[in-house]
Amino acid sequence: VISSNLGVVAPTPTYAATAVDQEDCIWMLGGECTMTPSIVWKSCNTGRTWDPLPPPVVVPLGVEVPPPFPQRWQGHAMTVVGGWQVVIVDAADPEEGAIWRFMSGKGDFVQRVLGAPLPFGTRFNPKLLASSDGALWLLGGQRGDEALGDVWASYDSGATWVCKTVNYLVAPVNERAPGIP
Repeated sequence: VISSNLGVVAPTPTYAATAVDQEDCIWMLGGECTMTPSIVWKSCNTGRTWDPLPPPVVVPLGVEVPPPFPQRWQGHAMTVVGGWQVVIVDAADPEEGAIWRFMSGKGDFVQRVLGAPLPFGTRFNPKLLASSDGALWLLGGQRGDEALGDVWASYDSGATWVCKTVNYLVAPVNERAPGIP
């Protein structure tokens, strides 16, 4: 795997959040053991080459002076809404956690649509999904050693969230089915 930018090492996808847009382009951000934790990467040829996107311009939402786009990502989630809009949930940091949404399919402009404290609280590695009607669904994650089993929905690309299920886990996550080690 190579980078189209010869001065930048191609991404290491270990535990990196990824999403696929309507053009079958793969978006990737962060991850463990990466030399470039702040770069958004994009591949439109099934991962054969990767383009590092320049840092996006942060666009204000309302009258708020926006904070800069984060320089480090870990324990976050991302998805694509409506086929083109990348949304990132960064809920791992209780002080600086936020919901970010890109304003174009090129990844050049981004808005922080919600800042800490997030309504669903601090968590690492939640799953973020998008439905065909444009809703976002945030499922579970971890808080310390606790596995979270809640489900949250957003119908406005992450600006507001509603708890839909308090706990979908019906049994402790450490239990296994009989006969399976």
